[in-house]
Amino acid sequence: MRMRRWTGSCGPHKRERSNAEQSFDYARYAAENPDVAAYYGVDPSALYQHYMTIGILEGRTAYPTDKNTEAIVKIYDLAENITRDCTTDSQRINAVHDWMVRNIAYDYDNYLADTIPHRSYYQEGAILYGTAVCSGYARTFCSFMDVLGIECEYVRGQGNGGGHAWNRVLLNGRWLYIDVTWDDPVPDRGPNAPIRYTYYLVEDPTFGGTHVPEE
Repeated sequence: MRMRRWTGSCGPHKRERSNAEQSFDYARYAAENPDVAAYYGVDPSALYQHYMTIGILEGRTAYPTDKNTEAIVKIYDLAENITRDCTTDSQRINAVHDWMVRNIAYDYDNYLADTIPHRSYYQEGAILYGTAVCSGYARTFCSFMDVLGIECEYVRGQGNGGGHAWNRVLLNGRWLYIDVTWDDPVPDRGPNAPIRYTYYLVEDPTFGGTHVPEE
């Protein structure tokens, strides 16, 4: 497994503390890992980076202070299991895509009732509850890519005239577009349904005219 420091481009964490870092219970981490605290002190950023780059591999436990951070932390373990047999980034992307299609359902009932909960827009809904809307899918996919060291971006725009979100990834020097949401059938067909790849790693940012990304 290639565990790397959180450096992806799926949010504001490139130049400032990410939401995940801000929600990391650094005080408890320091208290339960006195050897780490003795070296790093109680600096939140240093302790967070220790956990993300070393602590996870050593089997140390982190304690998030909100549910979405709990989901992001869980993605680290999931990424390792999902991509255990993969040897290339192409295989890793495929494994994550297929896992998401089989294990996450579009939150269709809440969409129809106009009662979409906040969690469905984020990793929390996708990972902890198994339901999400497009932004939840896209954020979750980007989190997986960040963990795996694959450059990824969250793309906003229009899909068939409505607000939508999807991703693009850098693979073998080329930016390719992927929309896991639209590859996941609605209503959900369960984990044994055939996987479709209609919106999978294409060069056309519009997917043939159905998508209009924001500039």
